[in-house]
Amino acid sequence: MALEATHVRFALDLLPCLHVSDIESYCAGAVYPDTRIATGLPREMTHGPRCPHDPSAEGFSDFQKGWAAHLLYDEIAGDELRKLLSEEFDRTIRERKSFIEFTSMKAVEDIQSVNLVPNVLDHLQRLAIDRAPLGESLERIYYHFSVTRKLYENIPSHESYRQWYLDVGVAQEVADGLFQRTQQMVKDQELDSAIRAIYGQTLEKVKKSLAI
Repeated sequence: MALEATHVRFALDLLPCLHVSDIESYCAGAVYPDTRIATGLPREMTHGPRCPHDPSAEGFSDFQKGWAAHLLYDEIAGDELRKLLSEEFDRTIRERKSFIEFTSMKAVEDIQSVNLVPNVLDHLQRLAIDRAPLGESLERIYYHFSVTRKLYENIPSHESYRQWYLDVGVAQEVADGLFQRTQQMVKDQELDSAIRAIYGQTLEKVKKSLAI
């Protein structure tokens, strides 16, 4: 439950315990699950129980370790983000208001990631993949990686995020709502601080569980 810079930031923070040899493949794995938006795969196929969930598990490729890091962050940080919502958010329902609240929180978190750890932009610029892990359209995976590289060519502005939402297929009305709500959130000091604290809380929990 994060946007792409935050996922790569988290993956990089887990490197000390994962014995990764191909960082580019690892970072591609950390972004890969969200390509389902472009490929049309059900979320269950990229985020479900049959997917890699433990980046420290034996036998995983570097790509799979990145994929697992993505899902691990989604699980732990997602629960923390939900606690901040003013209304209950059901994982199986994407009611518009809840989607806008939730995704805007993720944008606030992502803005922190690119400003605190700007080297994530370098890794995002090198996103590449040579196969479709689940047999989906490799061309559509390329597309998602392409528009994501474009978003992170420089530290993104609020307008850059809005354009990325449109590029990945979000309706204009919803993208505009996300743009406006994100701007409101960063001006709300209490909420902004609470959202920004989630990354550190999540990383600390994972460090304890993986004994980093």
